[in-house]
Amino acid sequence: MINEDFWQYQNAPDGWPTAAMATCHFTMMMAAGEQAPSSINGVCESIDPDGDATIWTASIDPSTGIGKGNLVNGTGKYKGVQAFPTFQTTFQIDAAHSIYDFKW
Repeated sequence: MINEDFWQYQNAPDGWPTAAMATCHFTMMMAAGEQAPSSINGVCESIDPDGDATIWTASIDPSTGIGKGNLVNGTGKYKGVQAFPTFQTTFQIDAAHSIYDFKW
């Protein structure tokens, strides 16, 4: 599943914008006969309003919808930065677009 998402950063680290757009590639693991996923994982690319890019990995707990992110690499202000926010969908626009709130 590929999504185009809007990320809102609550308590963003100093120098970071309060929001960014991201493209996420999600894989859902589903056991035979089950209707709900047992695992949701993703890789996301984001470019912020300043033009700086990031690559993230994500793991979402299907029972709570709360995810854990890991900033893998970035350019500009993100180069060499470690970040491990939690995030959650706050609004599902349609099947391929969501709004997420990130917290540090």
